[in-house]
Amino acid sequence: MIKYKSAILAVVATARLWIAGQQGDFHFEDEGLYFNIGRNLALENRYALNNEFAIRQAPGLPFALGLLGKMTRLTPLKARDLNGLVSATAVAFYGWAAWLMTRRRAAVATVLLLTGFHPAFLYMSVTNYPQAFQAFWLACLVLVWAVRHDRTELSAGWGVGDGALIGLGALFVPTQIFVIPAAAIFHLRQGWRWMSTYLVLLGAGLLLVVGPWIVRNLVVEKQFIPFSTAGGEQFYWGFNDQAGPNTGISIAKIAVPEEMKRELWHAGSGKAAEQVFADHAKVWIRAHPARAAGLWMLKFANFFRLDNGNMVMESERSAGREWVARVTSLGVFGVALLGCWRLRRRAPEWPVATGVLLLALAAGHAFFISRYRYRLPFEPFLVLVGVLGWFGIRPPAASVSLNTAAETVHDD
Repeated sequence: MIKYKSAILAVVATARLWIAGQQGDFHFEDEGLYFNIGRNLALENRYALNNEFAIRQAPGLPFALGLLGKMTRLTPLKARDLNGLVSATAVAFYGWAAWLMTRRRAAVATVLLLTGFHPAFLYMSVTNYPQAFQAFWLACLVLVWAVRHDRTELSAGWGVGDGALIGLGALFVPTQIFVIPAAAIFHLRQGWRWMSTYLVLLGAGLLLVVGPWIVRNLVVEKQFIPFSTAGGEQFYWGFNDQAGPNTGISIAKIAVPEEMKRELWHAGSGKAAEQVFADHAKVWIRAHPARAAGLWMLKFANFFRLDNGNMVMESERSAGREWVARVTSLGVFGVALLGCWRLRRRAPEWPVATGVLLLALAAGHAFFISRYRYRLPFEPFLVLVGVLGWFGIRPPAASVSLNTAAETVHDD
């Protein structure tokens, strides 16, 4: 069994590294921003970005690149290789979770092949974006849930651990916090008392991981910044005269009025710049409430789009590529829906948590920017749920009662 899985994983990892090698230099502006901060961390131990506010970027990927830069000379290819290896590890963890939940080799192979060679996920995983790490930390969380399948006792450590994993993901992509409602629903089967305790423990684990970064920002930036200052900026890109359901930061050069440019020029910190963006977005929303509400609903729906939108460079777009993205995305949704239907009685926590996760992500992103790229880190999870439904989740060795769970938490 080990040789069987290792062969598939070797192919997945090799494919990712080969594709990373073909990409050349960075294609997108943000890839270079993360890289430059990481290089400054490696060479100067400074979280800095030339003449811009580095705090606009979430810290996870820059610190990962900075650590890599401490061990070897940092290059775009090595940054892509790091993302490729991380995404391949995420695929491996989903395969491991499938094995723990089903004990079926065919289930493991299906997960590894469908997630490992998902075209859009494969493309995303070898760009220098934090979504590969976001997918990795989500895979870690799901693997922990799979390990927990046979546990007869649930202790406080589980809740703290889940919170830490969500916090690590949020340091790479702050919207990872939208996983919290799904995590809570997933544990509803253990009873309301356990779930409420679990949320408190999860919050403690989240703070344990994010706390040092918050303290750093209080000392260095003199501001309370839990993740980054990109929230206000993306809020503005999502709500202005030229914003649409699939708008990205590509409108940045034409959507900033002169008055706003002057305010940004005089902003003395990343937090101040974020406030400028947020204030102008609020002014626009107050002036166009009906249009803003309609735009929010369109962005909510856009999160479930079937093609890659503007995920690739304009020069790389083609009808064939678009149709491959549509077919594979539709396939992922189809597999997930079928799995949820088959799991609705045997293991209802999986389909309910899946639905809550997607709705929370769509609703949260609708307040900022809603792109297919932001859904991609969660598509391997959808594949896993579909495979679990098709092959069937094996019954746990013993069920956890409400009293046992509550007493365990109390004792700890």
